[in-house]
Amino acid sequence: LAGKRIGVMEGTVYADYLLHHPELKVDLQVYSNIGGLVDAMKTDKIDAAFINYYSVLYLEHQYPGIVKALKESIK
Repeated sequence: LAGKRIGVMEGTVYADYLLHHPELKVDLQVYSNIGGLVDAMKTDKIDAAFINYYSVLYLEHQYPGIVKALKESIK
């Protein structure tokens, strides 16, 4: 995902991890609410989002043409 725009929710472990690992070279976009994150997905402002699995399943159901959950976990 190097060079990609990655969306995360403010205050999450995903945000903390990506902020503390600049060697991953992602363009981190931090959102304070899920609506902003979804809007960024809809308008192609981000390439991917890091959120918990159950949240992404819900969003995938609500926005099937926009959100697609990865079925495998990433360590």
